[in-house]
Amino acid sequence: MEQLELAANSRSETGKEAAKHLRAQGFIPAVVYGEGKETILLRVSARDIFHLFSTEAKLHAIVKLKLDDGKEKMVILKEKQIHPLSGKFLHCDFYQIDLNKLIKTKVSIKLTGSADGVKAGGMMGQVVREVEIESLPTRIPEHIEADVSSLQIGELLYLKDLTQVEGVTILGDPEQVIATIGAPKVVEEEVVSETGVKEPEVISERKKEEKA
Repeated sequence: MEQLELAANSRSETGKEAAKHLRAQGFIPAVVYGEGKETILLRVSARDIFHLFSTEAKLHAIVKLKLDDGKEKMVILKEKQIHPLSGKFLHCDFYQIDLNKLIKTKVSIKLTGSADGVKAGGMMGQVVREVEIESLPTRIPEHIEADVSSLQIGELLYLKDLTQVEGVTILGDPEQVIATIGAPKVVEEEVVSETGVKEPEVISERKKEEKA
Protein backbone atom coordinates (compact mmCIF):
# COMPACT_ATOMS: atom_id res chain seq x y z
CA MET A 1 0.00 0.00 0.00
CA GLU A 2 1.32 3.42 -0.99
CA GLN A 3 2.25 5.86 1.79
CA LEU A 4 1.40 9.54 1.35
CA GLU A 5 2.27 12.74 3.24
CA LEU A 6 0.04 15.68 4.12
CA ALA A 7 0.76 18.90 6.00
CA ALA A 8 -1.92 20.05 8.47
CA ASN A 9 -2.42 22.95 10.87
CA SER A 10 -4.45 22.94 14.07
CA ARG A 11 -7.64 25.00 14.29
CA SER A 12 -9.99 26.07 17.06
CA GLU A 13 -12.96 27.39 15.08
CA THR A 14 -15.96 25.10 14.56
CA GLY A 15 -19.37 25.38 12.91
CA LYS A 16 -20.70 26.06 9.44
CA GLU A 17 -19.53 29.67 9.23
CA ALA A 18 -16.01 28.75 10.28
CA ALA A 19 -15.94 25.96 7.69
CA LYS A 20 -17.20 28.33 5.02
CA HIS A 21 -14.49 30.83 5.92
CA LEU A 22 -11.80 28.14 5.72
CA ARG A 23 -12.94 27.02 2.27
CA ALA A 24 -12.89 30.61 1.04
CA GLN A 25 -9.21 30.70 2.04
CA GLY A 26 -8.38 27.51 0.17
CA PHE A 27 -8.57 25.13 3.14
CA ILE A 28 -11.02 22.52 4.35
CA PRO A 29 -11.77 21.46 7.94
CA ALA A 30 -10.54 18.05 9.08
CA VAL A 31 -10.22 16.03 12.27
CA VAL A 32 -7.94 13.21 13.38
CA TYR A 33 -8.98 10.73 16.05
CA GLY A 34 -8.28 7.18 17.14
CA GLU A 35 -9.02 4.59 19.77
CA GLY A 36 -7.85 6.05 23.08
CA LYS A 37 -6.54 9.14 21.28
CA GLU A 38 -7.63 12.74 21.64
CA THR A 39 -9.53 14.31 18.76
CA ILE A 40 -7.56 17.07 17.03
CA LEU A 41 -9.20 19.73 14.87
CA LEU A 42 -7.22 20.53 11.73
CA ARG A 43 -7.27 22.55 8.56
CA VAL A 44 -5.65 21.22 5.41
CA SER A 45 -5.04 22.64 1.96
CA ALA A 46 -7.91 21.89 -0.42
CA ARG A 47 -5.40 21.73 -3.28
CA ASP A 48 -3.20 19.22 -1.41
CA ILE A 49 -6.21 17.05 -0.61
CA PHE A 50 -7.33 17.09 -4.24
CA HIS A 51 -3.92 15.97 -5.51
CA LEU A 52 -3.31 13.53 -2.65
CA PHE A 53 -6.52 11.56 -3.22
CA SER A 54 -6.61 11.90 -7.00
CA THR A 55 -7.37 8.22 -7.58
CA GLU A 56 -9.68 5.64 -5.99
CA ALA A 57 -6.70 3.59 -4.82
CA LYS A 58 -5.18 6.53 -2.93
CA LEU A 59 -8.34 6.96 -0.88
CA HIS A 60 -7.24 3.88 1.07
CA ALA A 61 -3.55 4.76 1.38
CA ILE A 62 -1.65 5.32 4.64
CA VAL A 63 -1.02 9.02 5.22
CA LYS A 64 1.77 10.54 7.28
CA LEU A 65 0.07 13.60 8.76
CA LYS A 66 2.67 16.29 9.50
CA LEU A 67 1.28 18.72 12.08
CA ASP A 68 2.42 22.31 12.57
CA ASP A 69 3.73 21.50 16.08
CA GLY A 70 6.29 19.13 14.58
CA LYS A 71 4.46 15.92 15.46
CA GLU A 72 3.64 13.24 12.91
CA LYS A 73 0.71 10.84 12.95
CA MET A 74 0.10 7.81 10.78
CA VAL A 75 -3.52 7.89 9.63
CA ILE A 76 -5.96 6.63 7.03
CA LEU A 77 -8.84 8.57 5.49
CA LYS A 78 -11.89 7.31 7.39
CA GLU A 79 -14.69 9.56 6.15
CA LYS A 80 -15.03 12.29 3.56
CA GLN A 81 -17.61 14.82 2.46
CA ILE A 82 -17.57 15.73 -1.23
CA HIS A 83 -19.59 18.37 -3.03
CA PRO A 84 -22.12 16.54 -5.27
CA LEU A 85 -21.60 18.86 -8.23
CA SER A 86 -18.00 20.09 -8.12
CA GLY A 87 -16.51 16.92 -6.67
CA LYS A 88 -14.40 18.99 -4.29
CA PHE A 89 -13.61 17.76 -0.77
CA LEU A 90 -15.57 19.60 1.92
CA HIS A 91 -14.41 17.77 5.07
CA CYS A 92 -12.10 14.89 6.01
CA ASP A 93 -11.94 12.55 9.00
CA PHE A 94 -8.61 10.83 9.59
CA TYR A 95 -8.20 7.80 11.83
CA GLN A 96 -4.92 7.40 13.69
CA ILE A 97 -3.44 3.92 13.30
CA ASP A 98 -0.76 1.70 14.79
CA LEU A 99 1.24 0.05 12.00
CA ASN A 100 1.54 -3.10 14.11
CA LYS A 101 -2.18 -3.53 14.86
CA LEU A 102 -4.98 -4.89 12.66
CA ILE A 103 -7.49 -2.37 11.38
CA LYS A 104 -10.75 -2.59 9.45
CA THR A 105 -11.22 -0.48 6.34
CA LYS A 106 -12.88 -0.60 2.92
CA VAL A 107 -11.20 -1.09 -0.44
CA SER A 108 -12.60 -1.11 -3.95
CA ILE A 109 -13.52 -4.27 -5.88
CA LYS A 110 -11.97 -4.60 -9.34
CA LEU A 111 -13.62 -6.95 -11.83
CA THR A 112 -11.05 -8.75 -13.97
CA GLY A 113 -11.29 -10.96 -17.04
CA SER A 114 -13.70 -11.02 -19.95
CA ALA A 115 -16.91 -12.77 -18.93
CA ASP A 116 -18.18 -15.58 -21.15
CA GLY A 117 -21.71 -14.33 -20.53
CA VAL A 118 -20.88 -10.90 -21.91
CA LYS A 119 -19.31 -12.48 -25.00
CA ALA A 120 -22.63 -14.30 -25.49
CA GLY A 121 -24.52 -10.99 -25.40
CA GLY A 122 -25.28 -10.68 -21.68
CA MET A 123 -25.07 -7.49 -19.66
CA MET A 124 -22.56 -7.20 -16.80
CA GLY A 125 -23.79 -5.51 -13.62
CA GLN A 126 -21.63 -4.74 -10.59
CA VAL A 127 -23.81 -4.68 -7.47
CA VAL A 128 -21.13 -3.90 -4.85
CA ARG A 129 -18.06 -1.77 -5.52
CA GLU A 130 -16.35 -1.84 -2.11
CA VAL A 131 -15.63 -4.53 0.46
CA GLU A 132 -14.61 -4.29 4.12
CA ILE A 133 -11.34 -5.97 5.03
CA GLU A 134 -9.16 -6.46 8.09
CA SER A 135 -5.38 -6.39 7.92
CA LEU A 136 -2.28 -4.63 9.14
CA PRO A 137 -2.13 -1.08 7.75
CA THR A 138 0.94 -1.97 5.70
CA ARG A 139 -0.89 -4.90 4.05
CA ILE A 140 -3.97 -2.99 2.86
CA PRO A 141 -4.30 -3.72 -0.89
CA GLU A 142 -5.22 -1.05 -3.42
CA HIS A 143 -8.19 -3.22 -4.40
CA ILE A 144 -9.58 -6.74 -4.19
CA GLU A 145 -9.92 -8.54 -7.51
CA ALA A 146 -12.91 -10.54 -8.71
CA ASP A 147 -12.36 -12.78 -11.75
CA VAL A 148 -15.52 -12.86 -13.87
CA SER A 149 -14.06 -14.81 -16.82
CA SER A 150 -16.20 -17.94 -16.35
CA LEU A 151 -19.41 -16.11 -15.44
CA GLN A 152 -22.30 -17.12 -17.70
CA ILE A 153 -25.62 -15.42 -18.43
CA GLY A 154 -27.86 -15.70 -15.36
CA GLU A 155 -24.98 -16.49 -13.00
CA LEU A 156 -23.90 -14.49 -9.95
CA LEU A 157 -20.51 -13.68 -8.43
CA TYR A 158 -20.47 -13.72 -4.62
CA LEU A 159 -18.30 -12.22 -1.91
CA LYS A 160 -16.88 -15.69 -1.26
CA ASP A 161 -15.62 -15.73 -4.87
CA LEU A 162 -13.33 -12.73 -4.43
CA THR A 163 -9.61 -13.35 -4.87
CA GLN A 164 -7.96 -13.94 -1.49
CA VAL A 165 -4.95 -11.79 -0.57
CA GLU A 166 -2.30 -13.01 1.87
CA GLY A 167 -2.55 -11.26 5.22
CA VAL A 168 -5.98 -9.82 4.41
CA THR A 169 -9.33 -11.04 5.76
CA ILE A 170 -12.39 -10.20 3.66
CA LEU A 171 -15.32 -9.37 5.93
CA GLY A 172 -19.06 -9.54 5.31
CA ASP A 173 -21.68 -12.06 4.23
CA PRO A 174 -20.07 -14.69 1.94
CA GLU A 175 -23.35 -14.86 -0.02
CA GLN A 176 -23.37 -11.11 -0.78
CA VAL A 177 -23.83 -10.69 -4.54
CA ILE A 178 -20.98 -8.75 -6.13
CA ALA A 179 -21.75 -8.98 -9.85
CA THR A 180 -24.32 -10.46 -12.22
CA ILE A 181 -24.66 -11.31 -15.91
CA GLY A 182 -28.12 -10.41 -17.12
CA ALA A 183 -29.83 -11.67 -20.26
CA PRO A 184 -29.66 -9.50 -23.40
CA LYS A 185 -32.30 -6.80 -23.56
CA VAL A 186 -35.04 -7.37 -26.10
CA VAL A 187 -37.40 -4.94 -27.76
CA GLU A 188 -40.47 -5.40 -29.94
CA GLU A 189 -40.86 -3.82 -33.31
CA GLU A 190 -43.65 -4.15 -35.82
CA VAL A 191 -42.97 -5.91 -39.10
CA VAL A 192 -45.29 -6.37 -42.04
CA SER A 193 -46.01 -10.01 -42.93
CA GLU A 194 -46.58 -11.33 -46.45
CA THR A 195 -50.31 -10.91 -45.86
CA GLY A 196 -49.83 -7.22 -45.12
CA VAL A 197 -50.66 -7.65 -41.44
CA LYS A 198 -48.33 -6.00 -38.89
CA GLU A 199 -46.86 -8.51 -36.48
CA PRO A 200 -44.57 -7.91 -33.50
CA GLU A 201 -41.02 -9.17 -33.85
CA VAL A 202 -38.83 -9.69 -30.81
CA ILE A 203 -35.25 -8.75 -31.53
CA SER A 204 -32.19 -8.48 -29.37
CA GLU A 205 -30.18 -5.30 -28.95
CA ARG A 206 -27.43 -6.90 -31.02
CA LYS A 207 -29.85 -7.69 -33.86
CA LYS A 208 -31.16 -4.14 -33.64
CA GLU A 209 -27.64 -2.82 -34.11
CA GLU A 210 -27.11 -5.13 -37.11
CA LYS A 211 -30.28 -3.81 -38.72
CA ALA A 212 -29.11 -0.24 -38.14
